[in-house]
Amino acid sequence: MRTLALVGVLVATLAVEAFCGFLPAVNLGPRINGPYNEDGADISPDGQLLIFSSNRPNGDWNYDLWGAVWQNGEWSEPFNLGPQVNTGAQDIAPVFSGDGNTLYFLSNRGYGKGGFDYYQSVWDGSAWGPAALMPGEINTPGDERPGSPSSDGSRFYFSTIVSKDSASPFYSDWNGASWGSPVPIPELSGADYQMSTAIAPLSSRLVISSSHPGGFQSWGYDLWVSTCVNGIWQPLVNLGPNINNVDAEMAAQFSAGGDTLLFVSNRPDGYGGNDIWMAVADHRTDAAERGDLDCNSQINIVDVTRSVDRIFRAAVPPNPCVALPTFDVADVNCDGLLNIIDVVTVIDRAFRGGAVLPACGP
Repeated sequence: MRTLALVGVLVATLAVEAFCGFLPAVNLGPRINGPYNEDGADISPDGQLLIFSSNRPNGDWNYDLWGAVWQNGEWSEPFNLGPQVNTGAQDIAPVFSGDGNTLYFLSNRGYGKGGFDYYQSVWDGSAWGPAALMPGEINTPGDERPGSPSSDGSRFYFSTIVSKDSASPFYSDWNGASWGSPVPIPELSGADYQMSTAIAPLSSRLVISSSHPGGFQSWGYDLWVSTCVNGIWQPLVNLGPNINNVDAEMAAQFSAGGDTLLFVSNRPDGYGGNDIWMAVADHRTDAAERGDLDCNSQINIVDVTRSVDRIFRAAVPPNPCVALPTFDVADVNCDGLLNIIDVVTVIDRAFRGGAVLPACGP
């Protein structure tokens, strides 16, 4: 009875609600968007600063990085980040580090390793410092495309143009002093043009802007998602009509909490050119749906075992897409049945440090 009571409490107070895609995207409005082109945006981890790229006037008439502060329930008038960060070249695709103190972005300013390379600027407490190339081997002789770091800063995901007609996702690991050489993600590489890559904080989901077939347009890019299961990235799944349409969707970024997705689209119901759009994650909020972790409109033993597993592994330091043993397979004792024995087994393993125990067996 004590076990059943514990299970009831765990299901009623889930630490992680179901992720079931995104609610319909909304435009950030005419203060941020306009008749010019916006090209990538991110929100600081504290939610108070939006930094985006735009070729609007009062910059250098190329793409500059601009900022806006959240005040009184709306974004302030944008301001240029200035010559410490911007140049006469194209400065695009900004993204914050997990702590918000480093700003990464792409630029073709000419003293990198290729066309567009990754640069960084560090916040000194009062201003963004002089931009410099990201240290190490992350940049290549080709063009790097939009990406993002894991929330703990140990890995940076991005895309690189590998040929005239192909761009593929890569990652680079931080060794404490510099970024390592790019490592391809073979499960997601191929003939498709993977234009940009964004990692969801504290989870193992990649949102990729891709020309993958089966989207909402015959050419160009939709946003797709891939989930990492036991260290293997799964096939791309289209994010659907709440995000995508017949126009191009690109340069996605997650907010620090992972509940908000920012992206760029040239859809006609914007304010002209490429606009920045925002979509909020569709986490189930109805009491009868909160436990539906696999979004199949059923609450069953699979959801119970997954919720228990997630609660007790929540303290594991985030390191997206590593092959940890997992209890996401509900039949944890491998008897071909899904029942209370599996729930008890999950709880027992969790209390005994189950993250390092086999996923199946006594």
